[in-house]
Amino acid sequence: MNSFELPIIRVWLKFETEAPEKLPRYLFSPLRGVFGAQLKRLSCVARKFSRCLECPLHQHCAYGYIFETPRPEGVERLRLYPYLPHPFALSPPYLSPRENPIILGLTLVGRAIQYFPHVVLALMAAQEKGLGRERVPFVIKSIKDHQGEELYQRENLKPPSLINKFSSYETTKLTLIFKTPVTLRFEGKLVRR
Repeated sequence: MNSFELPIIRVWLKFETEAPEKLPRYLFSPLRGVFGAQLKRLSCVARKFSRCLECPLHQHCAYGYIFETPRPEGVERLRLYPYLPHPFALSPPYLSPRENPIILGLTLVGRAIQYFPHVVLALMAAQEKGLGRERVPFVIKSIKDHQGEELYQRENLKPPSLINKFSSYETTKLTLIFKTPVTLRFEGKLVRR
């Protein structure tokens, strides 16, 4: 059996909008899109490269690590794959409730946790850009960790506490349950079973 440590944080963002009825029915893609665009805008200092892997800073960039997760240098086992699975998950309501407040779950795994302040700044910037085709602006009212502690007050951001239930398990098998749609690829091909 193998023992592993997997640091994980989970936060809950409560946000409101003046026009919840104008929000798209499915919030995942618009949220991920505006979050990614703002994280890249705030993080990227070398815009001349078309791909993050070409940039000499790609191992140390919030956007590059979270959205174009590079394979660690010197890891022989994964040499065929330039990217790893992304170390974050957004959990919006499956269907937009089209009413206030809206609760968004955000999970960061492993090294991505160090970029939590960048993630929050990107989500704050995303408020003004809005969601969906109508660019419905939203306001983040609170950010709480998995224990319910408020993390953001008056421009002050506290670090979230780690979820400890995943540390030091002896395991040989892991089962994942997907509660939202997911796309899986293996060797560049879509996995269908």
